[in-house]
Amino acid sequence: MRLIALVACVRLDYPTRASTSHTGHLFWRAEQGGRTVISYPDCLLVSVEFGKTVAQFQIPCVMYTHRIQFMPNTLTPAASFPDIEVATLGGGDAKLGVPNREHGNWRLIVVYRGKHCPICKTYLTELNGMLDDFAAIDVDVIAVSADPEEKAKASASDIGYMGTIGYDLSTAQMTELGLFVSDPRNPEETDRPFAEPATFVVRNDGKLQIVDVSNAPFARPALKGLLDGLTFIRKKDYPVRGTHTG
Repeated sequence: MRLIALVACVRLDYPTRASTSHTGHLFWRAEQGGRTVISYPDCLLVSVEFGKTVAQFQIPCVMYTHRIQFMPNTLTPAASFPDIEVATLGGGDAKLGVPNREHGNWRLIVVYRGKHCPICKTYLTELNGMLDDFAAIDVDVIAVSADPEEKAKASASDIGYMGTIGYDLSTAQMTELGLFVSDPRNPEETDRPFAEPATFVVRNDGKLQIVDVSNAPFARPALKGLLDGLTFIRKKDYPVRGTHTG
């Protein structure tokens, strides 16, 4: 989706998502396929084109001020996983979507919030006990967060985590992955924006089998259910779901 905002002849281009608040005279437009959205101080004019048919409607703007916010650019099932590389504990870098063939030819990517999150510690502890189970169905596992190296090391040490942990996930990489990003509530929590939980499963052809993105620490897939599901998928050659585009 391409978003363009023009304010006093200044052009702002947001390739994936944007959040902007404004007052006074403004011309704002979003383009996706045949859709055009135009906003003026007194109304939001939406024009949708389907072939030769054009439908228009207006939404009033309250007090000449409105806020336009866009959801993360969520990854599409069956699409190629982005080419994203992160540093890993123990040295070296890893491409998130490329499995370690010693552990499997598919990859499970678990994005966790960081050391400050007690639910993440519980989740990674459970995951740690299932690494061999995932390897038994040829699924390699990597966990990754925005934590710096020292915090990632502390998390791994606290848990006794035996798998691969990536760290220093940047906000640009979070955006590319379509993640929800939160700011810390206070300095004691953490010192940087961090990703909310997400789970991706990438097949050996680099395509996405599963996409699960959350905006809260309490909503993430049950690992036993995920293991059982992936076992079924691999055994039965179950297709990617959620690909309807009509």
